[in-house]
Amino acid sequence: MCSILKYLLKAKNVIVKLFITLLLILTTKAIIVAQAPQLDVEGDVRVQGTLDLYHPLDSTSTLVGHRAGIQMLFGDDPQKNSFFGADAGSSVAAGESNSFFGFVSGFYAQSGNRNSFFGEASGAHNLMGSDNTCLGFQAGLGDLGSRNIFIGSGAVPTEPFSELQNAIAIGYEASVGCSNCAVIGGTGQNA
Repeated sequence: MCSILKYLLKAKNVIVKLFITLLLILTTKAIIVAQAPQLDVEGDVRVQGTLDLYHPLDSTSTLVGHRAGIQMLFGDDPQKNSFFGADAGSSVAAGESNSFFGFVSGFYAQSGNRNSFFGEASGAHNLMGSDNTCLGFQAGLGDLGSRNIFIGSGAVPTEPFSELQNAIAIGYEASVGCSNCAVIGGTGQNA
């Protein structure tokens, strides 16, 4: 491949340059097509050193995944957000210091600050609550309110849109139904 690049740099004829470029593309596994502001890479990519990934309008945010944080393009100056996974934080137009990791984590979150959602669909329906922590598959489904903790697969508020404050649910399908309350261990048939 290095010898092909040498010929490309030395070539003076446009047709020869085109032919060498085509040959270079055909002999490598990676094909890179640049379109502003998008870079599509097909094939294997290896990065050695530093790779800077950030939102085009906010260098303090990192978005990785199809449509992750897509509304930040049109939002009210969201900052310091990290969204990883397809559609993670896709409705966030305001808010800062949020971390959403997993497919559709924080999906409907529109604003709110300092939320941490880890796991598929964790905190997916939190609209504007702040300071919430959700760990696990579908942990914290519902409009969460603020300062709540949901740990475990399916740990949720008893009423999905109750907007609890300072509530804790820990365990598989644990469910808490009041503000300033804590439930440790499953509830109902999972107790």
